[in-house]
Amino acid sequence: MPIEYETHFFNEVTYLVDYLKVKALMMIPKNKKDIKRIVIYLRGGKGQVGIVRAARLMQFANEYTLVIGPYYRGNNGSEGRDEFYSGDLNDVTHLIRLLNQNYPSAFIHMVGFSRGGLQGLLTFNDLPVDSYMIWGGVSDIHLMYEERVDLRGMLRRMVGHPKKDAKAYKSRDAMQFIKKDSPPILIIHGGKDIQVG
Repeated sequence: MPIEYETHFFNEVTYLVDYLKVKALMMIPKNKKDIKRIVIYLRGGKGQVGIVRAARLMQFANEYTLVIGPYYRGNNGSEGRDEFYSGDLNDVTHLIRLLNQNYPSAFIHMVGFSRGGLQGLLTFNDLPVDSYMIWGGVSDIHLMYEERVDLRGMLRRMVGHPKKDAKAYKSRDAMQFIKKDSPPILIIHGGKDIQVG
């Protein structure tokens, strides 16, 4: 699937996480020696909703930037099943560590959109990440359950009920992990957003 663009190549890459082959869409500069910045795009949605697309990655690119968006396990040809803020967090952490090993001098920035907002908040603290931007992103799974009645069935299937499965919800509570020395966070959120509160 390699696609050539003016200054970059697009390619679908596969990496191993927890014995699963996980896929990601990568936009890499033609001259790999020029990579000064890496942007990890953490998608929203589930399944085909919110799929990582080339046009989205292009929004964060310049000639010195590698941009990559993991599909998460169980999505778009990745092995396993989507675990919604559980094992799929490893798909993010392993990818960032791999990129940091290959490009140790590059700045690493994360962008979390919708579902990806919480993906990033749950992972960015313990990684070599320089900054994090949460864009219309989920930051509280309890609030998501309360506000998004249309998603309650999916949340009960994938995570459980907030009262009966309190431990599962607590492990997905990102605010407890944000510390004074956490990388800087930029929050972009519309005041009239009805999808994510």
